[in-house]
Amino acid sequence: MDQSDLFRVGLTNDGVYHKTMNVPSAVGMLEDQPKVIYKRCPVEVDPIPQEVLDRFDVVVAGGPRFTPETVAGTARCSLIVRFGAGYDRVDLDACTEAGIIVATTPEGVRRPMATAALTHILVLSTRFVHKSRCAHENRWDIAHTDDEMGLGLKGSTVGFIGFGSIGKDLYALITPFEMRHLVYDPYLDQETASGFNIEKTDLATLLTESDIVVVLCAL
Repeated sequence: MDQSDLFRVGLTNDGVYHKTMNVPSAVGMLEDQPKVIYKRCPVEVDPIPQEVLDRFDVVVAGGPRFTPETVAGTARCSLIVRFGAGYDRVDLDACTEAGIIVATTPEGVRRPMATAALTHILVLSTRFVHKSRCAHENRWDIAHTDDEMGLGLKGSTVGFIGFGSIGKDLYALITPFEMRHLVYDPYLDQETASGFNIEKTDLATLLTESDIVVVLCAL
């Protein structure tokens, strides 16, 4: 088959290529398609230049930007896939003008990010790192004092700054701990909020009343 007839997928060199190659199921999906060929983008520059877009039908990218100067007039690329949830580094208006579809992968990071947030809560509230250090140093007299026991989560208050996809997933993970949930999110409508055991509030109240605050939005 002439290679010019193949559907070409470009994986950027900012970690996307290596991460994809380390997931057998992802590689299998690409290799199972006889008319699809995937390659590592040959450059490590930001923004992605037009000559790279002209080599691929799809570009899967992590951090590099896509600007009006690079997407305008591209001869081949019809789809840009962001390796993540956001698209702030992609000029959507320019892509629309050039006829390029932009997609993201929000569900790919939702559970890992929520799990990471819960892990931080558990480690910090139980003073896990400090207790582990005490155990390694055989300092049992310090590890068992009241001041070193940490914070019990039941009945404590956790504040969510942002209650989007990751925030909702963290809520599902943390619900069994029987905490009070405060939420500050100006984009969260009351109908959506009513489906969760949360209290919508302003930022000042959340910061004042929360024992734990989790930031789940861009700073």
